Amino acid sequence: MKSNRRGFLGGGVAAAIGFLGAAAPPGRGAGVPAGIDAPLPVQTPDVPRLGYELDGDVKVFRLRAEVVSREFVPGRSFDVWGYNGSCPGPTIEVNQGDRVRVIVENRLPEATSMH
Repeated sequence: MKSNRRGFLGGGVAAAIGFLGAAAPPGRGAGVPAGIDAPLPVQTPDVPRLGYELDGDVKVFRLRAEVVSREFVPGRSFDVWGYNGSCPGPTIEVNQGDRVRVIVENRLPEATSMH
């Protein structure tokens, strides 16, 4: 049987969906609309979670791009670009169907963009 990239990727996606489906908790959590599985918890070790405010039903996140001092090697600190005092920036955690607004304040010495 001749294998190709499409077949390989398709098989990998099917396996990942099967794995995630098996790992997902049964049913829906409180407030989760019908047809959407309960959200899985996000784990980002050593990365802070960005809090939010509610504006009606919109989650409003405030993200501040700025120069951050980070120690990569013991005793050697470097100035790097980060968000809200950390590098990498904080985790923005949302669920499918959430309405979200991200307000970005640029305190960097250069223009920046989000991607």
